[in-house]
Amino acid sequence: MRKEECGQVTIFLSLLLISFFLILSVCIEGIYGQMQRADFMEQQLLIGEYAQANYHKELVEQFHLFAIDGRYAAKMEKELKRKLEQNGCSVTKFLITDPVSITAMDGEILKHQIREYMKYKEISDLFQMLKKSLSGVQDDEDVKRMEESIQHVEVKSMEENYENEKDVDIKKEDPRKALLKLLKSDILDLVMPKGSSISERKIAIVYGAEDTKKESKIDFFSKESVLDLIPDSKKESAFNQISTEGLSVLYADLCFRNALDKNAGGGVQYEMEYLISGKSMDRENLKSVVYRLSAIRFVSNYGYLLSNSKCQAEAYALAAAIANVGSAVPGLVEGIKLLILAAWAFGEAIVDVRTLLNGGCIPFVKTETTWQLQLSNLATLTAQEKTGQKGNSYEDYLKILLLLQLDPEEKYGRMLDMIEQRIRESQKGFQLSECLFSYKMTVSKEQEFLFYRMSRQLENSRIYTY
Repeated sequence: MRKEECGQVTIFLSLLLISFFLILSVCIEGIYGQMQRADFMEQQLLIGEYAQANYHKELVEQFHLFAIDGRYAAKMEKELKRKLEQNGCSVTKFLITDPVSITAMDGEILKHQIREYMKYKEISDLFQMLKKSLSGVQDDEDVKRMEESIQHVEVKSMEENYENEKDVDIKKEDPRKALLKLLKSDILDLVMPKGSSISERKIAIVYGAEDTKKESKIDFFSKESVLDLIPDSKKESAFNQISTEGLSVLYADLCFRNALDKNAGGGVQYEMEYLISGKSMDRENLKSVVYRLSAIRFVSNYGYLLSNSKCQAEAYALAAAIANVGSAVPGLVEGIKLLILAAWAFGEAIVDVRTLLNGGCIPFVKTETTWQLQLSNLATLTAQEKTGQKGNSYEDYLKILLLLQLDPEEKYGRMLDMIEQRIRESQKGFQLSECLFSYKMTVSKEQEFLFYRMSRQLENSRIYTY
């Protein structure tokens, strides 16, 4: 009986010991498995960071944007798998999937990277500068009042008068005719500094939207033409956009060339102008910006002339002399006066743009001392430019025009075009769409158990992004 009891105790203790070793082996196996998995995931993380280090250097240096170089991305899967195996990781599956280019998502990725870069700038000061720049745009209510004043021009009476012009002894030459003749030539000849050359570079439009719209013909004998010249200022909308799109405008001002930049290289010269205009030629982009600046300055100048009684009296006297009717038909003379004022305001706008392109500044609200063009010189646009004054510069007006562009998708698409074209100056065949902003890496390996003749598959997926 005693031997039986001893045998039972021995069996019990043996089973207890076996159970203990089984539990211990399971725990050790679990710890070993977790350590293997942690080591596996760490190797994957390190290999992903190695891939992230192969960013496109010119993209970072010139535009502060991070993306895996497209040349490396093409061979990245094979290269990373080889690196893992060199580190002793026996890979059974290695896949790079879901690649996301920096050009994807309609510019949202570019916008994200711009925000990441610009957050290190003195944003509050920059925003104040941007708001100050917007002071160069006429208020929406002022634009409406200006349009209403032109609407009252008696066009019919004027047309009848000019139809009978042969039978009337015209006492004064109408300067509007000479101005229109000047404007029929290339407007850049009227505003560009003497001796400056104009770039004829072509732009390869890939990501942006090309604007093929032509500038409307200007006719200071037609109130409809003058009304078309008055742009919808969208000043209130632009102010609302500062919080969402202000960073991209400031970024563009920092990173892209404009017509005043010297030694800009051999590529596209008017990058900011392209962001605004979207034409396929450098010249056309600059010309479009000149027209837009002229329209902005025209509205401000016209507002000043309407508030200046001396200028109105001078224009009225000229209108009466042109019509040769004195005050007998006051409605007709008043209509001619308003259109003469419009031509005068636009002539001053051309001189303003000439000043801007010479590196000067233009005050938003003109005064008698800052006004540059005399009515007697309207036919030739000769004026003594006043460049040493405070106000908005050419760069300020470019920021205004870019902020007035209310389609962010269009703006970011054109930025991508300019980035790609700039880098192609030194790297032919470069394609921004091949540069990866993010991707998914899936890796699996076979793991042997420590105590058992078994194996299992370890698999992990990780998304890498800048």
